[in-house]
Amino acid sequence: MVSLHGHNHLGRATENALAAIAIGVRQLEGTINGVGPAGGNTNLVDVAQMLIPMTSRIGVQFDANVNRLLSLSNAPYFRN
Repeated sequence: MVSLHGHNHLGRATENALAAIAIGVRQLEGTINGVGPAGGNTNLVDVAQMLIPMTSRIGVQFDANVNRLLSLSNAPYFRN
C-alpha cells in the first residue's frame, strides 16, 4: 500500500493529498486542523470535506465520519 504523509510548508498539503488520492494513494496521514510542527501537517478535516464530492469521479470509497472530524476540529485543544 502506498501512503502519503504531507506537510503544509507551502500551503499545499490539502491539494497534494487530493492529487495523491486521485492517482492511487489509499492511506493518508495527517492531523486534525493540520496541527503539527513548523508549517503543520495535512489537515484531515479539509481533505475530508473536499474529498466527498470527488469520490464518484475518481472512483474511491470514502467512509470517514466527517461530522465527527468537524466536531473534533472545533474542540478547544485543536483551535489555533
